[in-house]
Amino acid sequence: MTSHTAVLEALLNREAQIDALDMYRATALHWAAERGLTAMAKRLVGAGANCGLKDEYRNTPGDKARQNGYDELTRLLKAEEAIT
Repeated sequence: MTSHTAVLEALLNREAQIDALDMYRATALHWAAERGLTAMAKRLVGAGANCGLKDEYRNTPGDKARQNGYDELTRLLKAEEAIT
């Protein structure tokens, strides 16, 4: 388990707000997608993160993954986005 996923698990165990927004209206899922953290993104999606939320630049997490060249993660997030 990476330090990111360990922190995520600790937050989820404490019932943290999964779609909390930062000052750019980005969520933890945006952050994970932008950095290509697939395991973290999958865990967030599995815990109910909203894949359709847009940040202040109108990007969804799937858009962030695509912009940074994470093709597999883009497919996963865009598929989930279509469901939500």
